[in-house]
Parts: sequence; C-alpha cells; structure tokens
Amino acid sequence: MISIMRGAAETGLYNASYRLLDALYFIPAAVIGAVFPAMSRLHISSKTVLQGLYKKAFYYLLVLALPMAIGATLVAERLMHFMYGSDFLGASIALKILIWAEAAIFLSSLTGHLMNATNRQLVFTFTTAAAAVLNILLNLYMIKVWGFLGAAISTLITEFFVLAVLIYFARKSGFSFNVLRMALRPVLAAITMALVIFALLQFHVLIIVIAAIVSYFVVLLAVKGIAKEELSLAKSFLKR
Repeated sequence: MISIMRGAAETGLYNASYRLLDALYFIPAAVIGAVFPAMSRLHISSKTVLQGLYKKAFYYLLVLALPMAIGATLVAERLMHFMYGSDFLGASIALKILIWAEAAIFLSSLTGHLMNATNRQLVFTFTTAAAAVLNILLNLYMIKVWGFLGAAISTLITEFFVLAVLIYFARKSGFSFNVLRMALRPVLAAITMALVIFALLQFHVLIIVIAAIVSYFVVLLAVKGIAKEELSLAKSFLKR
C-alpha cells in the first residue's frame, strides 16, 4: 500500500526497518516451538501445570522483548546508519515504532498458540482476521496522511490490538496473572541498560549493543529475575 500511495522511496525506508525486525522473529518462534507440544499435552492432563508453563514462557519472552524494544529505540539512528548507510537514516523513526510492534508480537504469538493448544482456534483465527481488516483501514488513512510512518503506526496499533484481545481471552480461560508485577525486575534491568546506552553513545554501535546486553542480564541476574533452574535450562539449550 505504501508503494501505491506514496511511491518507491518511502517503501524503501519502511522495508529497511522492517527487514531488521523479520530477523528477530526466530526468537518467539524458537520458544513457541519448544513449548507448544507440551501445551497441547498439558491441556488434557493438567491445566494447572499448563498455566505455569504459559506464565513462565510469557515471562521469558517479555524478558527478551523489553530490552530489545528499549535498546533499538535508543540506538535506532546508529543502527540504521551501520546497516544501510546515511541514505536510510530516515527509516530510523519507523524502526523506533515497529520495534514495539515486534515486542507485542513476541507475546501475542505465544498467547495465540495457547489458544490453539486449548482448542480455542477460532479465537486466534477471528482475532487475526479482525486485525487484518483493522490494519487495512488504518493504513488507508495513515499512509495518506503520514506516509511510511503512518504504516508503522498502523502496524503498532494492530499488533497491540491483537495482544490485548488474545490476553483478554486467555484470562477468561483461566490463564491470568499480574503482568505489571511480572515486569518489575525486567523493567529495572532495562532502565539500567538504558543508562549504559546513554553513557556509551559516543562509541561504535556494536560496542553499545554488547554493553547493553551484558548490563541488562547482569542486573536481571542480580535482582533474581532469572531463576537458577532457568539458567541451567538455558545452558543446556545453548549446548545443543
């Protein structure tokens, strides 16, 4: 729709930012691929254990999505310049918006597969269909007014709509927990990470990214945001 309504230049800027996000989708895909078979089995054998599995998977996707979104927002210009050069610096604004849509996808993908695992496939199907219609309607207006930035905003609204609807139905199905309380430790670690990024802005973007990742997980470990059993699980996963 961008190419039709605004031309090739804006399409290129939007696609440049979106390609970076496509590379990140393997993260929720890997987590979901690991837990979905267990979800399907536990739906039949033990709903209580399934609730715990969903909550834990949701938490660790949040742990990954939050620093990703905050970090990319803070270094978007540097990242786009490093990846594509100065001609694509304009795409950094779209990246700052779309990265939060990607964070929502991390969590909605898991919750959507929970619906599928618990025989609520129609919820996921109708939510996806409604989101597609919503995105088209938003794009028709926002691209006309704001161009490729309007498309990014439309994507952000659509993905948070999907997340809100799926979480609503998950809660109605008994999969309820306090997301704000769950996010406290990751938020604390992310704030520390943001301070590290600001302190290192004069350095190369790769140094900033590495320092940000290290500082985030060091603080998360310090505040016990990752349990010992999860550390053991992560080590075993990395050895595969």
